[in-house]
Amino acid sequence: PGFVESHAHPLLKAQFQALVDCSPEAVSSLAEVQDLLARRASSTPKGGWVRGWGLEPCLLCEFRDNMEASLLRRGDLDRRLVEDGQHKVAVNSLSGHLMFVNDEALKRVGIDKSTPDPKGGVIIRDPETGEPTGELKQQAAFL
Repeated sequence: PGFVESHAHPLLKAQFQALVDCSPEAVSSLAEVQDLLARRASSTPKGGWVRGWGLEPCLLCEFRDNMEASLLRRGDLDRRLVEDGQHKVAVNSLSGHLMFVNDEALKRVGIDKSTPDPKGGVIIRDPETGEPTGELKQQAAFL
């Protein structure tokens, strides 16, 4: 008998337990996500990282009926953290193939309008301004 791991990533799941749970089982609205992140930020030193996992914007009530609007913006993660603006926020999607970050996180890792997409990844950009939206796909999530 042995342990066969087919692709469930049990160690990654164990690491995620220390992060803010933003999964569909834990939240149903963007306001709930913001509240949970703000609660964690209140016990995190200024300048520190607030990390979450499980976020699926298309399942949040604000976006369910309008898939065009399902792009979560970097400002959405700052909404309840504006008081200090010093926390870096990064939230992985449930699949792990996307990461949503705020302005402070983008600054910290040096991602801006001129940053090229990394090989195997995409930095989602606002079609009008070219500025990063805060959504990072595949390898871009590891910058």
